[in-house]
Amino acid sequence: MDYLQLINQNYTLPEKYRPTKLLLEPISNIWLEENTLLMFYKMNKSMQNEGLTALRLYSGYRSYACQNSLYLKTCRDAELKFLTTMPEIIQAGKSEHQLGTAIDVMTTIMSQRNSNIYEFDITFHKKWLDYNCKNFGFILRYPKDKEDITNISYRPYHYRYVGINHAIKMYNFNLCLEEYIPIYKSKRY
Repeated sequence: MDYLQLINQNYTLPEKYRPTKLLLEPISNIWLEENTLLMFYKMNKSMQNEGLTALRLYSGYRSYACQNSLYLKTCRDAELKFLTTMPEIIQAGKSEHQLGTAIDVMTTIMSQRNSNIYEFDITFHKKWLDYNCKNFGFILRYPKDKEDITNISYRPYHYRYVGINHAIKMYNFNLCLEEYIPIYKSKRY
């Protein structure tokens, strides 16, 4: 599995793509790529050992068909509500969720209250992840200061598994995936 595979508006996945090793996370009933799930468990355990409640998965692997259905539903809902701007939902083939290495997370309390996922930004869990997710191979995929590079608005709840070495380097040099990949390929960090 290429944990640095870039998926965005320019680099897409075929409709038939499916990760080879998907495992079901039984509490959330969400599928994730095998190593992503293992490291999520380790990260969650470390967070709990430091006194925070467990994170809950809000989203993980989505098939092309599932992502397409979500996209079309969001478009229909926006039309019905006469919205002048489209809510930001990524088209099928252009979503990292299809890799099985992207996770959307929230706190246990947020999941019990049906909170807006953007509230995750103001939690202690988010602050903990800001400094520790790299140690488990995760990056905040769409940082606030990189919107002009990722072309995706800030998503405080969306993390991507890239492997520990890559995550630490990206953190140390303040790079998003779009910035890191060309440097990694040219200089072999």
